[in-house]
Amino acid sequence: MDKDIFLLRLHEKWKCSLTFGWIPITGDQSFLNTEIYQSEYLNHYFGEIKAAIKNIYDLTLLFELREDGQFEVLDIDQCRFTYDGNEYIYSDKELNFLLYFSHEGTTTIGGELLLNEIHKIWPEYSNHIWKSN
Repeated sequence: MDKDIFLLRLHEKWKCSLTFGWIPITGDQSFLNTEIYQSEYLNHYFGEIKAAIKNIYDLTLLFELREDGQFEVLDIDQCRFTYDGNEYIYSDKELNFLLYFSHEGTTTIGGELLLNEIHKIWPEYSNHIWKSN
């Protein structure tokens, strides 16, 4: 899948802005099976989250879309899962789940199966849900 198809499917399935951003953080519409976490707490579980993605979806490759326009297919172990001055979106080719790392210090995760697994591996997740001021 090339970048343009990925962007179109991303918008179609998850209503992500084609300029960059995702509605759960950039707008008023809420999405079923999405949660926004404070990244500083969630980042302690990225190893377990990568393992969960591999196990649940039986995959090792993810699409990585960066705010600066770069688009790559990476082995999941190469994915940094962080904000570094660019926002990042990760997903699989079917867009079954989505991870969005933003400049607000948040990580938005979409996908029921992945969220269910995060709740198991991170029991205190509900204490670290991001809320706008």
